[in-house]
Order: sequence, then structure tokens, then C-alpha cells
Amino acid sequence: MYKNVWFFYTMFQFEKLEQWLEQMAREGWVYSGTKYLYRFEFKKSPYPVYLAYRVDYRAFQLDGYLNDLQKQGWAIYKLSKYWSVCSKGYATNKPPVLKTNYDEDTLPYLRKSRIWQIAVTILCFTAPMF
Repeated sequence: MYKNVWFFYTMFQFEKLEQWLEQMAREGWVYSGTKYLYRFEFKKSPYPVYLAYRVDYRAFQLDGYLNDLQKQGWAIYKLSKYWSVCSKGYATNKPPVLKTNYDEDTLPYLRKSRIWQIAVTILCFTAPMF
């Protein structure tokens, strides 16, 4: 059985989206893809599933970044052109978030700084309209 759910969020609420996806999995609905950025598709599981989700912006292309994540057992789904959703199951302890060979202090900075760049760009284009 499949289910489609509209969930609206802003680019600054990626942590809210991660928590919502984890809650849906605990209710037995496992994320299977996205249509139109806000319409999420879920597949029904016969039992609750414990999955850690991470919404990641990857406009910065680091060689081997996604391969590192897949080797660690993270499943990667495309959310939009630059955004992706990574998930990994766990039994007792939630796995560390997106641990790669790259500098762990740099990736969150790149993720958040890129969000601010997008926001400023949007404001620059829409400000003359007012």
C-alpha cells in the first residue's frame, strides 16, 4: 500500500523535515520518493521502522561523498535538483549523521551557508517588485 502526503516546509526547516520523516517511519510509513518537492510518497511497512533521515544539500560536488555514504549503508533519494534525503535503519542507537572521510566541520557549514546564499538571491530578485 502506498500513501501520498503533502508536507510544506522552507529551506530553513530541513531538521523539521528530518524529524517528520522519522516519525512517519515509526508509524510504519517508509519514505520512497518525492514529487513536486512537497508531495512525499510512502510505502506501508507491516511494522514500525526505525530510520534516521538526513536532508542534505549537495550542490557542492565532492568526489566520493555519496559513495562514502552508500558504503556506510545510507540509502539516498533525490528530493529536488540539489537536495537529497538519506536514510539508514537502526535497532537501538541512532547512527551518527552522515559521517564521511571529509572534514565533518566543513559539511554542515557548506550546507547552511548555501541555504543563506539561496535566500539572499531570492530576496534580491523579488525586492524590486515591491
